[in-house]
Amino acid sequence: MNLLGNAIKFTHHGQIKLSVHRGPTGVVFTVQDTGIGIPASQQALIFETFHQGTAHTQSHYGGNGLGLSISRRLVSMLGGQISVKSHEGQGTTFSFTLSLQPVPALEPADRDSVRALQSTSLPLHFWWSTTTQ
Repeated sequence: MNLLGNAIKFTHHGQIKLSVHRGPTGVVFTVQDTGIGIPASQQALIFETFHQGTAHTQSHYGGNGLGLSISRRLVSMLGGQISVKSHEGQGTTFSFTLSLQPVPALEPADRDSVRALQSTSLPLHFWWSTTTQ
């Protein structure tokens, strides 16, 4: 949720894309935006507690610099690693993979709702588009 919140916060126009798919080592979660991007000099620091990129970013967008450090810690506790790719002025992509194991299906209480879910085409893609007028 923090990654999506940041994408919304820093994307004034363009789109935000959340994708979830099965990868070779687990389930891959990716949040990609066309927002302001992160300067290369700041990318190694953004996961540090109380760090918010440049002074301009901190004064213009607010926040306290905890979200990404908490996100990194949660992903780590679940056995994964989070990564970032960003180009200033072009957008940012955050990704992490979790080694989630399949669980046996439970007997459904409502067979009609299960049939509806089974007929849904996968993978699901979500987009958030913003425009400034």
